[in-house]
Amino acid sequence: MTFKFFDKLSQDFSELLNDKKDYNVVIEVDKEGNKKSFTAHSVVLRYRSPYFDKELENATTNKNHIKTVIKPNISSQIFEIILKYIYGGIVDIGNADTKTIYKLMFNANELDLEELSVKLESYLIESKASWLRTHFSLIYYSIFDSNEFKGLKRFYNDIIAKHPNLIFESRDFTSLQEAALISILKRDDLKVEEIKIWDYVIKWGIAQNSTLPANSKEWSNENFEALKITLQHCLPLIRYFHISSDDIWEKVKLYEKILEKQLWDDIIQHHIFPNKPIKSLVLPARIISNPGLPSTVNESFSTVINKEHVAKLSSDISNMNIHNSHPLNSDSQGYYLQSQRLYDPAMEDNCKEMMERYTKDHRSDLGFETPNICTAGYHCCYGDDKGLVYHLGYKGDRITANYNFSGSIEPLVLLTIKNCSVNKMLPIFQSLEEGNADFKIVSNTTGKNVFHYLWENSMITTKGINEKSGTDKFIKNLDKIIEFLVDKECDINALDKDHRTILSYILTEQYSQNDFIPIIELLFKHGANPNVPTHLKAPQKFHAPSALFLAIKFYWPIEVLDLLYDNNANGDLTNEDDHNLLMLTVIEEKKQPEAMRWVLNHIPSASDSKSRKAASKHIRHMAMTYKDVKQDNGRGEARRVLSEWRGSSGKSNRNLVLENMQLKKEMKKNGDSSSKSKFKKVEKHNKTSDEDEG
Repeated sequence: MTFKFFDKLSQDFSELLNDKKDYNVVIEVDKEGNKKSFTAHSVVLRYRSPYFDKELENATTNKNHIKTVIKPNISSQIFEIILKYIYGGIVDIGNADTKTIYKLMFNANELDLEELSVKLESYLIESKASWLRTHFSLIYYSIFDSNEFKGLKRFYNDIIAKHPNLIFESRDFTSLQEAALISILKRDDLKVEEIKIWDYVIKWGIAQNSTLPANSKEWSNENFEALKITLQHCLPLIRYFHISSDDIWEKVKLYEKILEKQLWDDIIQHHIFPNKPIKSLVLPARIISNPGLPSTVNESFSTVINKEHVAKLSSDISNMNIHNSHPLNSDSQGYYLQSQRLYDPAMEDNCKEMMERYTKDHRSDLGFETPNICTAGYHCCYGDDKGLVYHLGYKGDRITANYNFSGSIEPLVLLTIKNCSVNKMLPIFQSLEEGNADFKIVSNTTGKNVFHYLWENSMITTKGINEKSGTDKFIKNLDKIIEFLVDKECDINALDKDHRTILSYILTEQYSQNDFIPIIELLFKHGANPNVPTHLKAPQKFHAPSALFLAIKFYWPIEVLDLLYDNNANGDLTNEDDHNLLMLTVIEEKKQPEAMRWVLNHIPSASDSKSRKAASKHIRHMAMTYKDVKQDNGRGEARRVLSEWRGSSGKSNRNLVLENMQLKKEMKKNGDSSSKSKFKKVEKHNKTSDEDEG
């Protein structure tokens, strides 16, 4: 038997780090102004870090026998964490922000601390994917020409290939380094129209020349020449001969002067005389491939498993005593199947009868009517992939000899995603994939696709993220399911007949909202667009031009507003009632001062004088309309928030708000006409203050 005492060993070496008696190395880190020195022991550094082993071998010793290593590119905060890891093997990132963790990973790699670097890389990919996507420019440029960080490279290459719009439409796209942009433009698998790539390249080039006039029609020849020089390495990578003639004329011609004359002549010639040879290099069209796995051939069951396999599988299923709480066979609905549901021929009728009843009850939801669909539906809903394979594949006398396989496979997809446990769903999908199932199917009654029905899955809507189901396991399985569906080209931003996406359905939840934040993060990880307009029907009857409007309308925590903003949700919009985000925070019955502060701090168009004046006017109107003092609390707080933004002039205004509230109390108590008169004067003063602000 071997006893290991790693905890004590780590503790003792950590204490050695604080021993200033026998150190023989000084490490100076950070830039001037923040420079800091750490003491260490060469024997520890050399055996823990190949980088320090090499550095200390070449470093000279001073008269006190001390060697000095200088690392100005590593901050003191980061290096303190690294040094504690070198001595004690422990890294605490509980209170560290994501950018610090990324820098820690990068610096650990620089110091050849492979174990730490790889661990942090995995942590970022698995837990901070949303942050990685929104900081593409920062990270991709620093890793794309490195031989390290293979996990991050795979992560970003997957985004570039499958969701390039996340990069091109990100806030920091124009800050992308030229070399990184070139590496993207060289790819043949970008799933973007070539004319859009042209637009993005022009946008990037203009951003690098801040002195160019906003209107390109006002540009001089020198302006075009400046843009041409900036884009000299990018322009040859555009596939001009795969852009339509309409787009060439409407978009490319505007910047004709930045193209070589021969190239422009060849482009025009190509669209007039497409069969005539040209002199310019013609790059091949980009390959828009199906990222999903190739479909398999629908072979007969006998080529997949033999009779011995069938017997073993039947035995496994026979031993399963079914009596669960799934909606298909719950006590309340009278659906029971406590049987050897496949192997015994007598059970086929029971299964079919139950599924026919289920089909009848849910016909309007799922949009299918054929009872044959449900002879395999039980196995999909219960998560019984073995039973499903056996049922779909075997065509003998015992099991539904007349089963219509090809005509039934697609509705099983919707049946599965709405009813199957998230933790059992992926094997069912993989079995359906073997039968060439179409995962892009849309319900013919509701217009909903797989993502809409995923939101209706009871494991999610009844708060599947809890201690019983296990948060980590649930999220990991849900992540795999969403990734599978996206790979099958299912549209995560699809609108149903009510003009709703899965994201908009989640954001109209009003209870246990924190439970759904990890799900929202997963949607953004896989390409959800927060700027798809939403129209809510009565009784809410509300138009949301972006997800931020829904988040404020339904009182989501500030954490969600930050999450939406980090994923490029547009706050500079107004809805059909001509209300911007600031106005939305004050017109709801529940006033939202924290949301108001957030809007003022993040959305410039909502925090200008005109918007604040309109919000103040609405608050003043509501104060005159409602006499109930209790209802005024939210408005008073809203006024105070706006006053904070008015500077010193807001002080007197704030006093007037308090005076108004006191006067309203007097009016309610006495019905005093003099108080009412004073109240009007105060309102007039407020109005003057607001007008002065504008």
